[in-house]
Amino acid sequence: MRAIVGIPERIVIKIASEVIVILLIVLFLGTAADKWMDHETFRDGLRKSPFLIPYAGLLSHAVPLAEVGTVVMLLFKRTVLWGLYSAVFLMSAFTSYIYALLHYSYYVPCKCHAALESLTWEQHLLFNLIFLGLAVTGVILKSRLPL
Repeated sequence: MRAIVGIPERIVIKIASEVIVILLIVLFLGTAADKWMDHETFRDGLRKSPFLIPYAGLLSHAVPLAEVGTVVMLLFKRTVLWGLYSAVFLMSAFTSYIYALLHYSYYVPCKCHAALESLTWEQHLLFNLIFLGLAVTGVILKSRLPL
């Protein structure tokens, strides 16, 4: 096994994958908590979205539950890879939604939660792309590590 700056590659991969998992846990836990603490605002934001109007009630509960479920999977060694796959799925969905809003919607609603409210939608798209890249990298790195 190769060494990176004198540190065995396996250790570098392990540390990098753990940092990614921690970042994803913080992201999903924070956004889920924000959505639950101000559930009405989140649901109302979904109701203003031209793509989500018929599903706003269901999504206002399903999204934070999926985020918390992902966090739970990320917390345990046996399920961390499943948690990373879930993070890739969620970040892909969120990123696709923002892209569709920006490029195909006649109306771009205001933010549905406070976690990233200071960002423009374009910055939010970039933020999501970065976290999607981190989640994909996490899957690749964890796949290379033995259980």
